[in-house]
Amino acid sequence: MRKLTGGKTISVDPARLQLPLYGDSPKIRVGSPGTLQGNVATGVQFLQCVKQKLGQPELTWVKVLFREVAGEVFLVASPVKPPADPTMREPDTYQVKFSTEAKAPIIRGLKPLFEAARVELREDTWYDMPTEIAEDETLGVCICASWTKATLKPRTDGETEAAAGKQ
Repeated sequence: MRKLTGGKTISVDPARLQLPLYGDSPKIRVGSPGTLQGNVATGVQFLQCVKQKLGQPELTWVKVLFREVAGEVFLVASPVKPPADPTMREPDTYQVKFSTEAKAPIIRGLKPLFEAARVELREDTWYDMPTEIAEDETLGVCICASWTKATLKPRTDGETEAAAGKQ
């Protein structure tokens, strides 16, 4: 029997699969009063993080914070274990919901975080930014987006009215 050793191998490595698997690149959009919305590719990133960090198949809670590194500000979200009592949750932890039509992650109630960071979100604007998986020194595996490089996009009239109604 011939033994094949050494040389060069060429294969498909699932660890190298490029996102997006679902058309759009992973990104989030943030809007007033403090809602973070991802897309399906962001949901895939979150699921990769929760599997690596917690060994769980689903994402239910995240810790969200800002981190400044070398003059660039990042919005960071990392999976955490669900609290035993949601009313007694740790600071900066938020429940993750998924939109029914797209299975994209939605995190609401971030207004206190933006107030602590002295970020005033405009009601007529979306703050869009691409996301990537990173390793935060305190949170571990996470999703991060450069707040410094966010692009501003106007909201439609219906989106602005819906945001005002949720305040």
